[in-house]
Amino acid sequence: MTSRFRNQLIAGLIVLLGGGAIISAGYMHYVYPVQENPGQVVTADFNGDGLLDLAVSNRASNTVSVLVGQADGSFLPAVNYPAGQGTILGGIASADFNEDGNQDLAVVVGDVGGRGGTIAILLGNGDGTFQAPYFVPTEISPLSIAAADLNHDGSPDLFVGGNGNSCVLLGNGNGTFQNPDIFQIGEFGDTVAVAIADLNGDGNPDLISAEYTDNQVGVLLGDGEGKFSQPRLYNSGPTPNGVIAADFNGDGVLDLAVSNYQSNAVSVLPGVGNGRFGSPVHSAAGGISPTTVAAANINGDGELDLVVGNYGPPGSVSILVGLGNGKFRVARQILVGENTGYLVLGAFGSKGRLGMAVSDSGGDTLDVFSNVPK
Repeated sequence: MTSRFRNQLIAGLIVLLGGGAIISAGYMHYVYPVQENPGQVVTADFNGDGLLDLAVSNRASNTVSVLVGQADGSFLPAVNYPAGQGTILGGIASADFNEDGNQDLAVVVGDVGGRGGTIAILLGNGDGTFQAPYFVPTEISPLSIAAADLNHDGSPDLFVGGNGNSCVLLGNGNGTFQNPDIFQIGEFGDTVAVAIADLNGDGNPDLISAEYTDNQVGVLLGDGEGKFSQPRLYNSGPTPNGVIAADFNGDGVLDLAVSNYQSNAVSVLPGVGNGRFGSPVHSAAGGISPTTVAAANINGDGELDLVVGNYGPPGSVSILVGLGNGKFRVARQILVGENTGYLVLGAFGSKGRLGMAVSDSGGDTLDVFSNVPK
């Protein structure tokens, strides 16, 4: 069962952001029940129909909810898949881990059967359904996860952030992984968010982390063979909880954007070349307790903007319109649910226009805004 809201909400957002904004007259707001305490959200085409689908990890019910996308930008009701007996800790990623042409899921799970923290792998069947999970040991206390080919062998690998230590799991291409390469990033090692990007332009993936207790972000440069440099740490602001890499000032060098949970701010660290970064520039997040951050050209002016999920209360999403020089206009807030956990941007539906999906851990729902011209 879904709910749709158009009139007052959508009209207000047009005034807020302008006719080219992410929430405009062509958008529909769908609210989908999932299971208890939804966390991170990923989007991928799980059934091979060319349309993006959604998956969200449910931390209190130890399940993953999968919503299959439709051509009109809506989604079918959630189908829930068990992810094991351990407690799901929120992190989720998608890639084709066994190279059968179908997208799979990797979910961060706590101790399973006395083996410590694990990653639950749910192999996709190619029709939007998933197989029962099997578990990959990490030998750490995992919190966050990202997937990419870290050693150029064509198989997706995993970067797992943890409480104390983090690790890299190199994929074998058949859904299994090599033993974890374990390392510590910050002094306290409270790695609550991770990302992967080529920060120094050498063609090799590099690792990025948000070190919550250290108030820093970590950067580990890759050698293209699955090995990484010692971490270089940069002050980011109080309790960074999300991090992404993008070029916000148009100089061709990737910058970092960080959501800082306790200071209600977003920080941008300008890239200065060779995988190094300058001092952070702080902007008000426009909401309470920013949890996650994403970037896209929201208003069609060619400049990257920031979209921030704020846990609240009240839960909200903030839009910070980019000026093209690494600075942003004052954030504008969209109230969404009770406690906005995480968000993901994607071109939902067949029109290819940008929308967003937001998990509401207070209401146990997934809110989807899809641009569907009416």
